[in-house]
Amino acid sequence: MQTGQKLEDFTLGGYRVVFLKVTQQSSFIHYHYRLIVFPLGKHEPVLSLNLESNPVAETCCLGAHIGDGHDNLGLADRNMPAKDFKSWGIENAKRYLGLAHEPPPTPEASISMSDSEDVEDEQALPDLPSIASFLGAELKSEREKWFSACRELMKAFERSFDTRKTHVKTTRLDGEASHIIKSFQIVHVLSFINMQGYADERIGQFTRLLCSYVCDADWNQCQPYVQRYTELKQQFRGDRFHGQFLKFSEDLALTITRGPMGMLLAPAIDATVVNFYWRNLLLAACAFGDKETANKLLESIRRLHQSS
Repeated sequence: MQTGQKLEDFTLGGYRVVFLKVTQQSSFIHYHYRLIVFPLGKHEPVLSLNLESNPVAETCCLGAHIGDGHDNLGLADRNMPAKDFKSWGIENAKRYLGLAHEPPPTPEASISMSDSEDVEDEQALPDLPSIASFLGAELKSEREKWFSACRELMKAFERSFDTRKTHVKTTRLDGEASHIIKSFQIVHVLSFINMQGYADERIGQFTRLLCSYVCDADWNQCQPYVQRYTELKQQFRGDRFHGQFLKFSEDLALTITRGPMGMLLAPAIDATVVNFYWRNLLLAACAFGDKETANKLLESIRRLHQSS
């Protein structure tokens, strides 16, 4: 159970119900309110009704965890009042638990968390675990190549200042530098995938999968940067879109130099971020087999090279 404020604890039929306002997130999907149901005298829940959001894809929905599956019960307002969620939760808990005449609600999408990935119309849907695994490996390769190029650019830029001291200290893509680049990729690639509708209602499942492949055991370290780049993406829109790339460049340069010299060297990275951004989106389009969009992205990358 996520850390949160227990709003109510009451009995419903033969079940104990805990109404929770989540205050500390511990997963890729954020939960805001949860109605968690336990058989009386038991400690393992049999049902959880949730107000949940995907901060990267910028979506919010009502959901239900039951058994080894998850039901998406439709889009919702992130600011849904607690009393409205409680009323909705009790009504639907009764339906899932057989305490009402109505059957459980019909989900907009239903995901099995079991190894078999028993999804309705499975053959007609993309194989998200395989795509996430493939894309995660492709993003890792792109991340490593770009980081190596960034270090060389920063070294050359540093020599132009005629400094006797070497400030480019991080030599390997690990630690904070890795967390920064992984987070940038996660935010922009998942936003693109959501915008293109590649995963449709299963964007929550794909978010979990891709984050696990990209961030692996580093999720807790990546999470603050994911939040930062999500907020920057929302802040820098339209004509200001590229402003977020400079912030990202500064974060990385400060980490590589481990000091204020990073602010002077950040422009060396910033000049390459647009290309890195487009290449990450290209990898996503190719992973989902979208040749038309991939060709458009390739053309954008070519024009970028021609103008530089």
